[in-house]
Amino acid sequence: MAQRTYSCLVLDKSGSMSTARLATVSTYNEQVEQLKIDAQDGNDILASLITFNNNTYEHLWNVPASEMPLSSYEGYTPAGGTNIWDAMGYVMDRWEKETNTNDPDNFYIMTVISDGQHEDPHSKRKPESLHKEVTIKQETGRWTFSFLGCDKNYLEKFAKQTGIPLSNMGVWSNANNYMAASSAGTGVRQATNKYFMARKECKSVTANFYSDDNDKCADFAANIDSTAATTPPDPDLTEQIKTALSSADVVSSTVGDIKRGYSRGPSGLLHNYSPTRMAAPASFSSLDPVMSLIPTPEVLEAFKLNSTSERHLTNVFGNARKV
Repeated sequence: MAQRTYSCLVLDKSGSMSTARLATVSTYNEQVEQLKIDAQDGNDILASLITFNNNTYEHLWNVPASEMPLSSYEGYTPAGGTNIWDAMGYVMDRWEKETNTNDPDNFYIMTVISDGQHEDPHSKRKPESLHKEVTIKQETGRWTFSFLGCDKNYLEKFAKQTGIPLSNMGVWSNANNYMAASSAGTGVRQATNKYFMARKECKSVTANFYSDDNDKCADFAANIDSTAATTPPDPDLTEQIKTALSSADVVSSTVGDIKRGYSRGPSGLLHNYSPTRMAAPASFSSLDPVMSLIPTPEVLEAFKLNSTSERHLTNVFGNARKV
């Protein structure tokens, strides 16, 4: 029997996540794209999306990776507290109820992304019980739990509370959309690809999701130039790009996509501006901070080439079921 992977992205949507609203949706899209690539490589993957604040919300459940929709940002509206324990518990309970967790060919991976360290005191699930459940599941060698947070000290505390290996922890920054997209999106995508490569080589996937060092968490924010997000834009270039965007009816998902596209050169820019992965910002002003990073000829040509493409975005986050 072929192996199957159940993957769930669990995203914080508490009030403090509002500073990284666009980047959070971009991180979801990054995950979707990577899962699609891994599915094309022969992996049987069923993917889910859960968000949480004081409550837990289900957006997608056990959707074949090849059919996972890319999302616009409109439905992602951060507010409320951080009930992370119940969100994690919901996913584990649902998998236990609806799948055969004793089947040696079934693998499970939960990717949690949050910026906070203020757990909801009203959580039904408590860290102690969660620790016991996580430990038992990890001992099977088929369950992987990972967590991206914004504070190393909290990550160390979270690892002790839950039993999740510190090497499955990663640091990201929600200082602004640029920092968030560059750290969280990149971290998740690289780790997901690494996970499936390890599976292919029959290696253990319980630990070392983010870091190769068993005693350290990965730091995806350490080498990012935070000043790039606040570089004063070139007014003339900004106006040219706005004009190109309007004429092509194409808009960017996040400033992180701009930076990643630019770092790859013209081909990367075209890839990152494919309308199939875009979400419209509230206004062009959200693009201003990084406009000066992009050469005029390349970006204008990219917009022209993409203007004939169709947009395939779904309001995934707006389709929520409170559980």
